Amino acid sequence: MRRVDTLPDARAESGMTGKSMDNSGFVSENSDSGNVLFYVFLAIGLMAALTYAFVKDSRENYSAQSSVRIAEELFSQVNLIRSAVQQCAMEFPQGGGDIAPLATPDGVITAADNANNPYPIDPDTDLITNAPAGCVATGGASGCVTLAANNNVENLTCIGAPISEANMFQGANNQGRFLPPPPTGFTDWTYTNDANGVYIQTTAASDLASVNALARLMAKFGTCQADMDYNSCGVRCFTVWILRKACP
Repeated sequence: MRRVDTLPDARAESGMTGKSMDNSGFVSENSDSGNVLFYVFLAIGLMAALTYAFVKDSRENYSAQSSVRIAEELFSQVNLIRSAVQQCAMEFPQGGGDIAPLATPDGVITAADNANNPYPIDPDTDLITNAPAGCVATGGASGCVTLAANNNVENLTCIGAPISEANMFQGANNQGRFLPPPPTGFTDWTYTNDANGVYIQTTAASDLASVNALARLMAKFGTCQADMDYNSCGVRCFTVWILRKACP
């Protein structure tokens, strides 16, 4: 007689659909459930990677666009300043004349009067009050050029011009020019007239757009026309020469 096995199938009786029993009798999840979780996590990871790449690319594009805009603004300001200074030197070739020493000019025009005559002298030097557009006897009098608090370009005076045309960028007797403020993060342009020549400077902020803007700006100038960190003024200090006596 044939023996009939009456023991029920363990999987059918327990209703463990989607599960399997290994040889040791332990129940485990089948591979389909694991595969689903794998694809879910994979999708999440891909979405995160794509989001990061999109944000990073957007930031880089914005930074690149900003650096181009900043470089163009600075280049425009450089050209405005240089043209104003050169116009002053050409229109009034006698410059400040004999203005040193301060109290009693000695009748001789030398480098002590102006290191680079007839270019404007620093606006924060006492000699400015002795210039033709200044005050021959006493500084600060009504209608005279006053000593500036600093050597910012906006304070420049064309020292060979009459008082009605002396101020180059601001003041009641300016020449109709307006110097816009530098881009955000940059210092005001400063002016220097010394034994090495005539030059202007600004220093950038440390953000990527500003640093890249300086690199773009530097590329617009030829050899010896501009410098980074001239005379140790700083790694983000940009110098443009209006007159340079010697090229190192």
